Amino acid sequence: MRLLTLTAAASLFAALPAFAADKADVEARYSPQFHACMDNPANDSTMGMVDCIGAENTAQDAKLNARYRTVMADLNAAQQAKLKAAQRAWIAYRDAWCAAQQDEAWGSLSTIVANNCVLDMTIARTIDLENYPPET
Repeated sequence: MRLLTLTAAASLFAALPAFAADKADVEARYSPQFHACMDNPANDSTMGMVDCIGAENTAQDAKLNARYRTVMADLNAAQQAKLKAAQRAWIAYRDAWCAAQQDEAWGSLSTIVANNCVLDMTIARTIDLENYPPET
């Protein structure tokens, strides 16, 4: 399965940062549409795989944004300000970290790895927000 190849490729370039969710938790959230897209022989190219990852990231980003809005609605103004700052910092970190996974010298596979990094980090952040605020 191509997803196993992506997982192996990711370890060649750099380990993903530690998440509250482990890799299995993240991958369990991949949609059936994503699996079907990645398993389609028409998507055997780098561009095909990147398109599949991009479509899945759009769907997962919508889930992240919905969870963020739900969490924000339950917070007071001071808490909202802190979470908003944290979310902006997280987005900047995700984007920079995943961009660092891509380099022409590493070949086209690094494009897949970088895009998959954004997807996995987005799902992991959704899981983090599902566990926010922390229990006291």
